[in-house]
Amino acid sequence: MTHALRAACLVLSLLWVKAAVAEPTVRDLAARTEVHPIQTLTVSVRQFLTGDQDGKPVTIAGHLRFPQVASGRLPAVILQHGSSGSNARDELWAKTFNEIGIATFLVDSFSGRGLVRTSTNLGQFNSYNVILDAYRAFNVLANHSRIDPARIAIMGFSLGGVSALYSSMRRFQQKWNPQVAFVAHIPFYAGCSASYIGDTDVGTALYDSSTALPTTTRPWRHAGLILND
Repeated sequence: MTHALRAACLVLSLLWVKAAVAEPTVRDLAARTEVHPIQTLTVSVRQFLTGDQDGKPVTIAGHLRFPQVASGRLPAVILQHGSSGSNARDELWAKTFNEIGIATFLVDSFSGRGLVRTSTNLGQFNSYNVILDAYRAFNVLANHSRIDPARIAIMGFSLGGVSALYSSMRRFQQKWNPQVAFVAHIPFYAGCSASYIGDTDVGTALYDSSTALPTTTRPWRHAGLILND
């Protein structure tokens, strides 16, 4: 019985390995990818909160991925990474959104600033810069001929989650980009211990990330990203 069980486990393991290294299908790949520069600033906490535009100019990048079999102007989700930088989690979400017909714009807030990660020294970079990056990334997408500016959402994780959460505040929007109009804000494990003047006055819907399941289109349809099946 023990030998039979071991043999069965070995067979299952080999099958899993075979599946893991299988050739990707067209569905797994983006129809097109583009890299766009994003002109932004590096600012102090005081500068961000007061709307002081005298920050250090910096150019960061965003990776735009288009879904297969898509036409017309598409919905899009801005993805913002955590303090360890962009990783496989962000790529997985980009792939997941592409599979249901939504473009993704993965913003790299670190490389253009000479950073790799801030998780070991959080003091070297404040999260308000990521909010500003989101507002600047919105402009890039809103002016793209293939993107529907009325269907742009934002999703972020940890450091990026702070941006996905607080970029919804009208106070910050008015100071940094009055034209911004995200259709949804989806923060994952965002730090939310701070209180701000006007932090309950938000522009659009905040979505509990526990409802953002990659196996269903329901929350994305509710957010207005998906208009029909």
